[in-house]
Amino acid sequence: MPTIVKHPNKTDYLVGLDTRIDLTCTTDGNPEPSYLWYKDNQIETISTSETLTFTDVATTHSGIYTCVVSNTFNDVINTKRVQIHVCIIKEGNKTPIITQSIIGNTGIIVVSSVCGSIILILCAILFGVIQNKNKCLLMRNRNDRSLDDVNTIQQQDLSLYERVDHALDEHYYEQLSTGNSSTQIPT
Repeated sequence: MPTIVKHPNKTDYLVGLDTRIDLTCTTDGNPEPSYLWYKDNQIETISTSETLTFTDVATTHSGIYTCVVSNTFNDVINTKRVQIHVCIIKEGNKTPIITQSIIGNTGIIVVSSVCGSIILILCAILFGVIQNKNKCLLMRNRNDRSLDDVNTIQQQDLSLYERVDHALDEHYYEQLSTGNSSTQIPT
């Protein structure tokens, strides 16, 4: 399988600072393989040697380069291809990478310079579970009017019920269910 080696090996190259870039397509093969270089999705070959060199580095050299390696053995042509992305920017377009995060529910903002175009990416990532662990989520059908968040019995604060009398009788519940508002419940 062929591989491409960049020299110098960088993510981004700067016009004026980087004066030469070599892309070398390496592979093993017997007989000696042939090489074809293409840029982006163009069908025109830009080189037929193992190494593609840029000596006058410009932003127009940015792109995806494809190296196609072929050789013939027993009248069978074997072809493999490999791609690499080259990013060349002007020094004035260089934008620092800014990462901002907050613990808990996290939003990450990344500003980066990619081939002279500034890309703003906003990602919201939730780490962990809901901050209020005293609540649980309920599944609802469309006719259900219950609350989305309900305290679970195991997690309730029992001090909220200190003044509630637990000696209520069943007949009081029955009277309440009939809608008779004059019924008094003893306290």
